[in-house]
Amino acid sequence: MLERSELMLVFSVGDAARELRGRFRVAQQVSPRVVLVEAVDDLSKQELQTMIGVDAVLGAGESLPSRVRQTLTPTEEVFVDAFEQRGRGKERPGEGLSWDAEGFLPPDKPKKD
Repeated sequence: MLERSELMLVFSVGDAARELRGRFRVAQQVSPRVVLVEAVDDLSKQELQTMIGVDAVLGAGESLPSRVRQTLTPTEEVFVDAFEQRGRGKERPGEGLSWDAEGFLPPDKPKKD
């Protein structure tokens, strides 16, 4: 399955998002200021960052600058936090090991009703 590349845009004002809407496809939107867009070939991340009204552009796993994070509402902050976690690997004990690997307990047997 082909994974599409997405970028998160944080605008300084809500109206900027409307003006730039034709330049990319919006995949998700949490507010007029914070949107997740599908990356387009003819518009680079660097070009998006230089557009008037764009405060920040994030790729998966990147962190939002604190100066921009301070302007977010609580709802926008949760959305941004989730996006930032996308590119980070999971760190769990036993990741990738068999369920009965040495030092680990097998799963509980199903309970009978």
